[in-house]
Amino acid sequence: MFNARKSALVIAALLTLAAPALAQTSSNQTDYDNAILSLSAAGTYAKAVSFSVPSTTVTLKAEQIRPGNSFTLSIPVTNTTDRDIDVSAVAKTPTGTGAANLTVSGVSPTATIMPGEDATLTFTLTFDSSTDEAQAGQTVQVVFDVSATASANNTSSSDSSF
Repeated sequence: MFNARKSALVIAALLTLAAPALAQTSSNQTDYDNAILSLSAAGTYAKAVSFSVPSTTVTLKAEQIRPGNSFTLSIPVTNTTDRDIDVSAVAKTPTGTGAANLTVSGVSPTATIMPGEDATLTFTLTFDSSTDEAQAGQTVQVVFDVSATASANNTSSSDSSF
């Protein structure tokens, strides 16, 4: 059953409540030749750049540390911020008594990671093929520094509009 009077009151109430919001989008006359309207833009800064790498220790077994052997080392990285980040890893100079026989090469040492996504940075560790009985029992250690910066594609040159 349609109640015309009740419907008219609801429509009148909606128009009355909506009117103040609409009035704010019109300029105010300051004199005959001028008018003014204040608009504001507001936002929240993006989160600070951050990432995580699982807590782990990689132990190179004696079978891996042999003349001429090579293997891949992968570093998983998760973007824990709300924008794209560019992540890179750098291997420091190997240390230990057998460090002179080890070469570390970046296969994919950089990546751009979207918010909440993962990427893997990859390196190859290669032991030279020289063999000497003095190499028995030598040690090696490699430290990787992982860093991230906000990706250049986080900026926008497009204008906003009201």
